[in-house]
Amino acid sequence: MTRGKQVSIMGMLTDGTGYVSVNNPGVQGKHASRLNLTQGPISVTATSYPTRLVFSPLDDFTLDQIAQEGGYVWVIPKINKSNEVDLGDRATDALNRVFECINANS
Repeated sequence: MTRGKQVSIMGMLTDGTGYVSVNNPGVQGKHASRLNLTQGPISVTATSYPTRLVFSPLDDFTLDQIAQEGGYVWVIPKINKSNEVDLGDRATDALNRVFECINANS
């Protein structure tokens, strides 16, 4: 989903591992991190790539919760970085399309 110049992605790898990613704000390396959701924080690993910051692993339930909430706050305590991610009100529709593609290709 694109919000301004921020591209936020919810997806699933072929091995069934879910993830969310955002434009990389200058983070380097791998870090213990969390996604703050209404029902509490989820512990994940933040992995940086030149243009993306990926948070994983996420299960189907957590991806669905993120979509229903329409976003999350990511936090990397060790480097004191965080940001709120707004996925908008169609996030559940987008995630359902991800699951439809997975089902069609399995």
